[in-house]
Amino acid sequence: MNSLTDLDLAVLPRTTSQYSTAAPALSGPELTIDIVNFLLVRPSFDDIAQHLCAVLFAHYQPWSATIFTCSDRGLARVLGDFGSGPNSTDSLSGFDCTTHSPVARALFQGAAVTNFGGAGNSGVQGMHGLDWFAQGPAILYPLSTPSRFLGAVHMRFLDVPESDSLIKDLACVAPPLALHLASSVTAQDGHQGHAGSGNHLPIPDELSARQLQVLTLMSEHKTNAQISRIIGFSESTVRQETMAIFRFLGVHDRRDAVKLATSRGILIPAA
Repeated sequence: MNSLTDLDLAVLPRTTSQYSTAAPALSGPELTIDIVNFLLVRPSFDDIAQHLCAVLFAHYQPWSATIFTCSDRGLARVLGDFGSGPNSTDSLSGFDCTTHSPVARALFQGAAVTNFGGAGNSGVQGMHGLDWFAQGPAILYPLSTPSRFLGAVHMRFLDVPESDSLIKDLACVAPPLALHLASSVTAQDGHQGHAGSGNHLPIPDELSARQLQVLTLMSEHKTNAQISRIIGFSESTVRQETMAIFRFLGVHDRRDAVKLATSRGILIPAA
């Protein structure tokens, strides 16, 4: 993840000028109206992340924003990003909310998590796997509907912002963004189900010996055809076992499956 010292500071005056002229300094209910109007045009999540930085820049000077959702099993999946770069989003995609329970509890209970320093903030000291968040100043703000935790917004800032004011403004942005996220995730899940992803099938209670063998071969970058020849079953069977593994782990691709299975001790990395 890039730190502030890695930035080309020469671009910051142009960025400040661009944000200052592109978006007014909004706060409170004005932010709610602004984000609702912006979401009406169905922007991408990358555009939403950029817009958040723009409308909040005058008051707080954020330099990156990442919007992520969580699978039913707690694995973060990045939907949109502005300013972070691929290394940061890759690290965040491996974040397992079920492993980092203090942060998960705070987010699930609707609390913001900050690393601004000082008393009263939810810190991340001593928590492994959160290097992407420890580089700050940064905030994690939950996105939830009344019945469901959906994900969060991760933002980083050029300097420590005024915490109470920032949290109040994010509280104005979060509800419409959470509703947009809920409808988008539901639409994606429905599309994937029609595409044959197997989302309508039951989630296994545990992985079978054959599924563990398939998962191990996946970690070795074997194709379905190669796995089929090694285990002596058809490619169709390999695909079915792969989708069962994805359902068990709550992921959508091989890389996330291997990463999460390794972090949970299901897969033992080769020496």
